[in-house]
Amino acid sequence: MRRSFPGSVLRRSATDIVACMSAKERLRAAVDRLTEHEAAAALEIVHREERNREGPPLDDEPWTAADEAAVAEVCADRAAGVAPIPLDEIKRKHGLE
Repeated sequence: MRRSFPGSVLRRSATDIVACMSAKERLRAAVDRLTEHEAAAALEIVHREERNREGPPLDDEPWTAADEAAVAEVCADRAAGVAPIPLDEIKRKHGLE
């Protein structure tokens, strides 16, 4: 417990003040120290993180009987021990490399 004496001033170090600040307060203080160029780069990182948090776009195509048949075929192949086809091989076959 700190005691205060008449006429004395309690002094807090910068470390004490920072420890009392919330994460958002510390972030605001850090942003205030950035140059305009640094702020633009930081903003791009924030926007990228926001997009990542939103996740991939929703698949708006309906699930079809053909999709169901393709999945059933893959499941049957796996159950029968058929080796999967490597992606590189599929790309070569279809001229995508």
